[in-house]
This record gives sequence, structure tokens and C-alpha cells, in this order.
Amino acid sequence: MHTRIEYDATISVTRKDCLVTEKVFQYDKEAKIQRMKISSDRTIHRVTFKKDREEIIPELQREGILVERIEGDSVWATAPSCSSCTFFSRKDVSILGTRSVNSHTVSYRIRANSIIKIKNIEKELAAMDMNPFVSDLYESIKTDLTERERVALETCYKEGFFDQNRKKNLSEISKILGISPASMSELLRRAMKKVLAEYLNDLE
Repeated sequence: MHTRIEYDATISVTRKDCLVTEKVFQYDKEAKIQRMKISSDRTIHRVTFKKDREEIIPELQREGILVERIEGDSVWATAPSCSSCTFFSRKDVSILGTRSVNSHTVSYRIRANSIIKIKNIEKELAAMDMNPFVSDLYESIKTDLTERERVALETCYKEGFFDQNRKKNLSEISKILGISPASMSELLRRAMKKVLAEYLNDLE
């Protein structure tokens, strides 16, 4: 199985144009926000509240944010992408995860095929006055999973598909990624086959 060297890094930026984080943190400063799907026009956020979510949902909807209730105190909140999500969606990097620090600061965990690409991204963000801060930069060896296969596998893992008491099934995860259950099943099958093949080859 082919492998390659890639680079992971966390880049924290500041911006003031995310409607979801602004409204959520005004209501609940202890809420947790992750971006599940980023594009140049719209971003799907997973918001988990400490306070009662029912009090804030009407206000989010009045702002044009599409809200869907999910388990516990969480919701999917879909809204126009902010400047930083738009920026990263147009870059040739993988978004491994995000975390909102507060209403203006967000951290993106990215994967790139060169240090130069990460440095160039940092320079571009600085030129846009987003005050980028790069941390947790390290080199790692990766398998030849395609981007779609990697996203499918990582989302299944993060959403508890592999847990003993399965938290989400493939239909629910396919909805998160915006693909059909059949496509989700095929992506996961291919990804797991590649990972298993590499593991077995390492044993030889």
C-alpha cells in the first residue's frame, strides 16, 4: 500500500462575521460548536448547548439559520459561511476538525501535503487581518485513502458508529455528509479495506 508524508496543523483565526457563533455565544457562553461540513457558501455547524436549546432556536431561525434538532441538547445549524470557512473551503487542504473558542475565534485542524502550503495559508490569513496562529504542527505518514474515504471513515468514528452501543447508523451519518446511504456504505467499505490491508501488510 502506498504511503505519503503529510503535515497536520491547527490554525486559529479571528473574524466577526459568523452568524451562528455570534448568536449562540450571546445566549450560551458554554456551548460547543463544530463545523461538520464547510463550503464556500454554506456551513453546517453542530451546536451542543449547556442551556435549554428551545429558548434560542426561534432566535436563530429569525436570523435565517436553518435549525434541525438532534439528540440531547444539540442541533444542526446551517448558515452562510463566514469569511474563514469560505477561505478554507477554497484551499487544497483537508479540514480534520474545527472548534469555536469564542464568538470571534475559531481553530481549524488541517492537513496539507507540504509545509510551504501551510505557511502560505498563514500569510494569506494575516493579509486578511484574521490574526492566524499556527500550533500543533507535525509530520505524519498517511495511507492512500481518498479525501472522500477519509472523511467517511473519520466521521463514522467521531459520530460513534464503531462504538459498542452504536450512537449513529449509516443513514444518519450519510445525512451529515450530504450523500446517499448507499454511497456512504461503499465509501466506508473501501476505506476500511485499505486500512485493513495496510495493517495486515505491516504484520508480514
